[in-house]
Amino acid sequence: MTCGLLSLALVSCKKELELKQGSIDKTGTLALCINSTLTGQKLAGASVVVVGSPKDSTVSDATGVARLRLRAGNYELKVCAEGYAPIYYRDVEIKPLNGESDTPIFGETHGEVDMYALGATLTGRVVMTPATAQETARYVQDATVAIKTVNGEELVKPIEVKTDAEGLYTFDKAPVKAPFDLEISYTQDGKYYEATVSVNPLQNGETKQLDSEKLYPAAAPSYGSDIVVKPATATAPLKITFPVAIATPIDTKVASISVSGATKLKFEYADNNRTLVITAVDADGKAEEWSVGSHSFSVSDLKGAKGENLNASGSFTIEAPQPTK
Repeated sequence: MTCGLLSLALVSCKKELELKQGSIDKTGTLALCINSTLTGQKLAGASVVVVGSPKDSTVSDATGVARLRLRAGNYELKVCAEGYAPIYYRDVEIKPLNGESDTPIFGETHGEVDMYALGATLTGRVVMTPATAQETARYVQDATVAIKTVNGEELVKPIEVKTDAEGLYTFDKAPVKAPFDLEISYTQDGKYYEATVSVNPLQNGETKQLDSEKLYPAAAPSYGSDIVVKPATATAPLKITFPVAIATPIDTKVASISVSGATKLKFEYADNNRTLVITAVDADGKAEEWSVGSHSFSVSDLKGAKGENLNASGSFTIEAPQPTK
């Protein structure tokens, strides 16, 4: 009996050793080469951090190379350096060089990251588009002007400034030697305005003034239903719930709401005006049953409380009542 227990203990230890050995074997080295778009040289001292695991971090050496020992898997990194826009480096995969194998072999996974220097001054003005021919453009104060991407690379944190009382904005440290977009946004009286400006590559130390940019109303966001409760019986209503409140009353000149096989519909609200309750009624407005068979329903251009477009569609079936025995 003692020998049997000893044998089991040895097997257990062996398995534990194999697991530990396997965890060591299933790691590889990520070698990132960090480039400076300003100098065209390799960049030393850049910080590389694994998103979600700050302890997995390193700094590029004098040759601009940063190395990280990582377990097999997919990673997203943040790369930062003084005087440069911090960016994400995504879709990094550490995998065996010999494919799927019981004894994986890992080497170095190589990648290159371009860091965009911040060394230009950029100014401009934001004005509101006149609503009528009689109005004139006016300055927009407290509009947000943001740089979110540089050369198509998403920044870890947008570079943002606000416009002053005369609609003016200034970036003291704008990206150089790479194209980027300015995303301008502004909210007034519940209405959202936006504009996008493409900026050609600036030179280090350059000061550039852009033409005044006009804001335009943004397209209303569109939402589909979160939940649809279909009638289980001929007398049950159709319930459609949206993620935002519905504007009440419904503007039937804009919204289109239909259920096949129903002559007339009655609308009510529930869940803080987020749920549209639809019942079938006769010509006198009295509730009636849905007809037996398949019905399709459609909601389009229904307005939310803040002007959002709400939409839903689908179908339901009303079964014929079973004859009583």
